[in-house]
Amino acid sequence: MNVKRSQRAFAAVTLMTVVSVATVIVVYAALLGTINSTGYVNVGGIGGTVYYSLTNTETATAWQNSLDIASTGTAWYAKMNTTSGGYIGLATFSWQLQKSTDGGTNWSDVGSATTFDFSMNGGVQEIYATSNGASSGTWRDWSQTAGYGTGLYKVEVTINSKV
Repeated sequence: MNVKRSQRAFAAVTLMTVVSVATVIVVYAALLGTINSTGYVNVGGIGGTVYYSLTNTETATAWQNSLDIASTGTAWYAKMNTTSGGYIGLATFSWQLQKSTDGGTNWSDVGSATTFDFSMNGGVQEIYATSNGASSGTWRDWSQTAGYGTGLYKVEVTINSKV
């Protein structure tokens, strides 16, 4: 009888030990899954300025921060000059005409966006609202956008990395 009790006690102790070790392993694994980083990865963004022109030519005086246009039939164009130290790689550019009805506080989209992929080199680049971003592409005349009329307008450029 003592032998049977010893075997039962041994089996019980062994079972408790296995359960304890398994619990420690599960807790340890959970702790490994919750380690947080205290640092970050800073990937170069794209900074720049959008300019407007009444002509689709590249002259120093043609491009302005803002334009006053007398009539809705007057053609006008947009480009963006990037700053240095930015993103390197293929990016998707989306150019969207926006209109404000309250003097420039709130903006809403007008018409469809012009979207294309463009290779960024991290330096200063001129990117045009054309079919391919180059000055030799088909220039987007924003006055031809559906829904365009008198008002206050701007072109917003959204840039996403192509991963």
